[in-house]
Amino acid sequence: MNNKGFSAIELLAIIIILTIIALISIPIVLNTVNNEKKMNNRKSVDAYGENIEVAFNRYKNAHDGEFTTKLEDLKKYLTIDKVKCDKVNIDEQGNVTIKDCYVDGEKVLNDKSETYEYSTKK
Repeated sequence: MNNKGFSAIELLAIIIILTIIALISIPIVLNTVNNEKKMNNRKSVDAYGENIEVAFNRYKNAHDGEFTTKLEDLKKYLTIDKVKCDKVNIDEQGNVTIKDCYVDGEKVLNDKSETYEYSTKK
C-alpha cells in the first residue's frame, strides 16, 4: 500500500507542538512590546522636559532676558503636546523637574512601578 500524507495522530501532534510554541512565545512578545512602550513613554517625558527648558530660553529671549517659572507663560513656546504632567517645577535658571506624567492618558512609571521623574538639575 502506498500511503502519501499524514495520519490524524501525526497532524494532532503537529497542532499540539505549534500550540505549545505559541503559548510560550506570545507572552514573551507581549512583554517585549509592553517594555518598548514604557521606554517610549519615558523618552516622551524626557523630551517634554527638554522642550520646557527650550521654551524657557525662548521666552527669556523674546522678553529681553526676563524669565518666568510659570508653565502657562511658556505654553506658546512648547512643541510637544501629547505629554501631560501634574507636577512641573521650573527654577530661575531654567532647570525643569516634572512628575506624575501621562502620555496619551497612560501614567508613566519607572521600572519599580513608581512615578517616573524627569529633571534637568545636575
